[in-house]
Amino acid sequence: LSGPGVGGTELMLLGGNFANRVALGCRLVAAGSLEKSQSNVIVDGQWYTDETISCVTPPLYPGDYSVEVTMNGIDYVETGFYFVAEPTVTVSNVSPAFGRSSGGTLVTIYGSNFVLGSALVCRFDDDTVPATFKSTNEVECSTPTHVGPGETVLSVSNNGKDFTSWPETFRFYNDLVMDSFVPQRGTTRGGTKIEIRGGNFSDTPDSVYCVFDNEVLMIEAVVESDSLLACLSPHVPAPVSKALSVAYGNDLYAVSDAWFSYEDDIMIRTLSPPSMPSNVGGLILVGGGTFRDGSLLCCRLGSNDTFPATYVDQSHVYCQIPLGLKTGSYPLAVANNCQDFPSDPTYMHVLNRIQP
Repeated sequence: LSGPGVGGTELMLLGGNFANRVALGCRLVAAGSLEKSQSNVIVDGQWYTDETISCVTPPLYPGDYSVEVTMNGIDYVETGFYFVAEPTVTVSNVSPAFGRSSGGTLVTIYGSNFVLGSALVCRFDDDTVPATFKSTNEVECSTPTHVGPGETVLSVSNNGKDFTSWPETFRFYNDLVMDSFVPQRGTTRGGTKIEIRGGNFSDTPDSVYCVFDNEVLMIEAVVESDSLLACLSPHVPAPVSKALSVAYGNDLYAVSDAWFSYEDDIMIRTLSPPSMPSNVGGLILVGGGTFRDGSLLCCRLGSNDTFPATYVDQSHVYCQIPLGLKTGSYPLAVANNCQDFPSDPTYMHVLNRIQP
């Protein structure tokens, strides 16, 4: 038996021949060298049946107390049980202060006077869950399920009976929904804008992060709407594929079964033809690689204008050159995701108009 020294712990005592009398009570006798005033503390008892009574502990100095029972206030019977008065639990901080409504969020509670034992628990409103002892100043617990979003009172108890509440509230949010993301590839330089489509993103007042391959490196995401997140891919030293997840607090959501693929910049080696009259326009065959067939494969002529590329094979694509360009040299680049264009493009030349 244990409880906080501030008192208020109800001790349920099971036995026999308990009498419902005015003098029914308990005496807590201090073990060891506690203050003399605390050596024998008597409290009233509550009769329930001939086999069940209870007593509520008064304020006590921390320590061990043997529990005795009396029917007449004079004669006491030793129960063989000891009550351990412990320093009062405090709760100073909780991290994170929110969790998903489906439950399972790992929450760390910081405070003081936590005690290792099987009765150490957390409580979210009326839902009690086991707690894991980390130190006298730290415990962990996993949240229970909760019906929809909402705020709850988070409390901790060393004995499963006497709870200390965090002065702030713990918030449950609707689980995030992950559907898909684009593009699914980018260059090793990083900086690719990845758009993640799903739902319930607006219910995230704290920071949301993109996580690549469950690594420590997390990139903060931008909530663009309730159904759209965006983040920039980090730099990697070499081509590789990484699973993409979204982290909110201690909750991790896999975006999809697809992976984000890092590739080297596309290198353009040949243009055929390398130049074109301004009044002709048409297709230029671009040689290089590695090109990927997909809806985001595109060409860029100049610094801004992009247009779809026609895939031929991994080493060739066609770029459509428009009519009416002014005479001069134009940087031509190709990107597999229509955004990661190499910084050293190849130039195609626009010549004077061909006279008929």
